[in-house]
Amino acid sequence: MLITVRTKKGQHIIMPRHLAFFEYGFARKLANLWSDEQRREGIWEDLHRNLHNEYLHEPLLLFVGLIDYPETFFNKILEAKDDICHRNTHLLCEAMVNSDRQLISKEFNQKITNILMELWQSSINAKSQNIWRENPALFDSEAI
Repeated sequence: MLITVRTKKGQHIIMPRHLAFFEYGFARKLANLWSDEQRREGIWEDLHRNLHNEYLHEPLLLFVGLIDYPETFFNKILEAKDDICHRNTHLLCEAMVNSDRQLISKEFNQKITNILMELWQSSINAKSQNIWRENPALFDSEAI
């Protein structure tokens, strides 16, 4: 059952039981707040601190599909300092897949392609320099 009826002070309230309803509702609210340019910087500050919060992952992916100009959000992610695991870049790529492709410029797509090629090339260089063998703990998925 996707909905449940609860009584509170004699009133009937219909509430979704499935998490997807809450995630979509949060994404919709976030998109509405993001559309107000005066609030956007404050919204970004809150999101930036929580970009990799596991509870916000799905709502963020839904959010980029709801905003009119997702490239503005994507640029904020690009401007933020990335970590050694390149989580911002991974999130950005995943978010781009969930957005309307027609809303993303060819120049931005090329920029992301170049970033991904640089990451790929750096992994090839690391492997060829035996960094993998000399420092296996750096690349141990359980240690990360």
